[in-house]
Amino acid sequence: MKKYIGLSALFAVTLVMPSFANDPVEMRQERFKALGDDIKQVFRKHLPANDFAAIESFAKGAEGWAKEIPTAFPEGATSKDAKPEIWENWSDFEAKAQAFEAASAKLALAAQSQDAGATGAAAKALGATCKACHNDYRN
Repeated sequence: MKKYIGLSALFAVTLVMPSFANDPVEMRQERFKALGDDIKQVFRKHLPANDFAAIESFAKGAEGWAKEIPTAFPEGATSKDAKPEIWENWSDFEAKAQAFEAASAKLALAAQSQDAGATGAAAKALGATCKACHNDYRN
């Protein structure tokens, strides 16, 4: 139980850190870094152990972050990792964030089912949404 709480707490802390309130670039970089670390744990640790509770917790946190992603990219808040095409193709960028949100919700449902095959497939589908956005919008 402690590992589930730890995973949820880590992701939650990155979501509400007030120190980033005035710096959207730093905030989004920290949140994406935490998300990436958590995704690695899903594939390396939680899927092999059939730790469905940890996967569900991650997926619900990811779904919440997905809803906020567009607000983390206000126009003019550029960084070395964000391509200018984000703002040039805003509707596509938003669609990719929505695809990530939908994939996160599907992963949560798959984890709830405790079906290892469905959960693994949903995790891979979630990863594909990350890759699709990175291919188009990340340096």
